[in-house]
Amino acid sequence: MGLSLLWGLNTLLNPVKVLTRGAQQIAKGTFDCKIHINTGDEIQELAEQFNNMAAGLKSFRKRQDRQMEVLKKSHLLLHSVIESPANFVIFSLDTDYKYTAYNSNHEMEMEKRYGIRIGKGICILDIVDDAYLDSAKDLFDRVLKGNQLTLIRESAERERVCYHEMFFNRIITKDERTIGLTVFAIDITHRKN
Repeated sequence: MGLSLLWGLNTLLNPVKVLTRGAQQIAKGTFDCKIHINTGDEIQELAEQFNNMAAGLKSFRKRQDRQMEVLKKSHLLLHSVIESPANFVIFSLDTDYKYTAYNSNHEMEMEKRYGIRIGKGICILDIVDDAYLDSAKDLFDRVLKGNQLTLIRESAERERVCYHEMFFNRIITKDERTIGLTVFAIDITHRKN
């Protein structure tokens, strides 16, 4: 009886150990591992379900990796589009007038004009000078309410007058909820002179 009990325990515990090792491999991300148990009972069925789950996770991981590659390429393309035009300033703000994105031209312009290094989360209204503050807030509020605006702004830079054509657009979600605004500005001084 003692020998048959020992044999029965070993027969029961060995598949459980194999199942445990296989589950540990799957948990580590080794989705190619296969758990082979031929007991003809619930433990074998459980091993088969683990194998199915691992195959599903492997497929999911491949889709996720492909989507990540698409996102990386899209990010690179968007970055190059934003940074490419030498005379373009581009930035976006959330509904609290805080930076969410900007190109290097805008970053350099703000540092040159106000002596401040901008960053994501910084409120643009805390940076601009008082002469421009009220009109900037008014413009931003109008855009956030749904107006699309285009204007030409005159400014003095290094003892010369410069002109920028500015385009203000609202950023909305698919369900038409406003989440911010984008400003595109291009130096048109050469056209005005």
